[in-house]
Amino acid sequence: MAALLREYKKYIGVKTEDEPVDGIDIKVLGRGCPTCDHLVRELMAVIEETGIDAGLEHVRDQQEISRYVVMGLPAIVINGKVADTGPSMSRARLKELLTKAGR
Repeated sequence: MAALLREYKKYIGVKTEDEPVDGIDIKVLGRGCPTCDHLVRELMAVIEETGIDAGLEHVRDQQEISRYVVMGLPAIVINGKVADTGPSMSRARLKELLTKAGR
C-alpha cells in the first residue's frame, strides 16, 4: 500500500523520498510509449518467474531520465547503473541481467 501511495504521489508531481529497496533496484527509463510499457510488463513477469527480490519503477520524467545519460530508450537501470538500452530486449536477456545483478 505504501508503494502504491508513493507512486501516486510521484505521478501527480509531489516530491517523495525514495525508500531503500531490499534486493535489486530496477528502473525503466522511458516516456511511456508502448515499447516502454511492454518492457515493464516483461520485467514484472521475469521478476515473478524467477522469484528475485526486486523493486521496479518506470521513470517517465525527462529530467530524471537525462541524469542517466543514455543514448536510446527504453533503458534499464539496475542498482543505479545503466544495464541495457534499446527496444529489443528479449525475456532471456532480462533474466540474464537480473540474475547477474542478484549475485
